[in-house]
Amino acid sequence: MIENLDDLKGYADALAKRVPSIAGRVKINEPGLSADDLSRLSALNLPPIYERCVSMFSLFGIAVGYFSMWPGSIKTGHMVEALLQANAGNYSGAQEARNACLLVVAQEEANLVCVTRANGNDPDVVYLLDVMRSPTIERQSLAPNFEKFLLLAGNLHDIGRKCSGDAKEGIAKMVECCQYFGCTADQAAFWVSRAEIVLS
Repeated sequence: MIENLDDLKGYADALAKRVPSIAGRVKINEPGLSADDLSRLSALNLPPIYERCVSMFSLFGIAVGYFSMWPGSIKTGHMVEALLQANAGNYSGAQEARNACLLVVAQEEANLVCVTRANGNDPDVVYLLDVMRSPTIERQSLAPNFEKFLLLAGNLHDIGRKCSGDAKEGIAKMVECCQYFGCTADQAAFWVSRAEIVLS
């Protein structure tokens, strides 16, 4: 199991060496955002664990498993611009996030991954805004905080790779991860559903 951020960085580094063609998309570099960068984002009310993660790691342009760890287009060129643009838009996902005191920080395909802002209830809790399945945006809780979200995303990818052909074992491992990281029943249901897709 990928238990902590050092494990995740090691996993990503190993993946980059094993598949050099995607190294630029998966290798996690340090450090992340500077104090000046963070000051430019002060109006967004970054929650503390998310802020620590993006200060520690450079996540712009990086995928952890099936999730892009920055919002919007790679053409923005930098995490600061990506965060500012994604959270200033008038598209329905951004409006939904603002109304719920959420900050758009990452993506699963077109779906938006958000953290609760520092000034919201339960800061740092991670949610998915599903904009792909129906005209109504559905919100689902993913993880207790962004660090645990990163680790769950890494474990999902690792389980999909190691347990290909053995869905029962892979799902059991995903359940174990959810228990280890203190996921709620709703959060665990999300990860198990994604494991079922990956292992099918």
